[in-house]
Amino acid sequence: MKKGLLLLTVFVFVLKVVSYGQLNGHNIKFDIGGLKDTIVYLAYYNGESTYVKDTAQVDNTGSFRFEGKEPLPQGVYFLAMGKPRPTRLFEFVVGETQAFSLVTRTLDYIKHMKVSGDLDNKLFFENMLFNMDRNMEVEPFVKTVQDSTLTEEKKKAAREQIKLVNDKVLAFQERIINEHPQTLTARILKANKPIQIPAPPKLNDGSIDSTFQL
Repeated sequence: MKKGLLLLTVFVFVLKVVSYGQLNGHNIKFDIGGLKDTIVYLAYYNGESTYVKDTAQVDNTGSFRFEGKEPLPQGVYFLAMGKPRPTRLFEFVVGETQAFSLVTRTLDYIKHMKVSGDLDNKLFFENMLFNMDRNMEVEPFVKTVQDSTLTEEKKKAAREQIKLVNDKVLAFQERIINEHPQTLTARILKANKPIQIPAPPKLNDGSIDSTFQL
């Protein structure tokens, strides 16, 4: 079942794309309701490890920003806070546009997220919300498949429903890839697409060609 549910999980963000383009520094503004008078960290992924890129002071209204004269390497970043081991609050992307704002609330960072000035993050959070909703949709079917007291017939029906939900996820992500191919979000989605294994060719007698190799 893990394989069947893979598409319903939010990205495993380990992709790092370094590209500077024609940028003049970065200026990313945050307004987070419920967060105040603390230090936050701008962190990023590099393989299996995470690193802090910058720090910022949150004022008493929840506002802060990360800015600099040099553009940030494109990739997936996350906001974190706390010591000695900072807690990850939420992820976002930094693509070609590096002057934008993110407004949200601590009650639910993703659900309340509002993006201004950046298509990439609008797509990024739309995809996250869509995946969260599909996970809720598929949950009862997963429980059915995992229930050892139920018949195989009921489990088969549940598996079919899981596939339908997975197909919705694939279609949604494919639309982003096709309509916004230059965005970092689309490139991440494309890189994480499941590999489609072609059917093995058959000989004239209908048997599978034994010389076929992937």
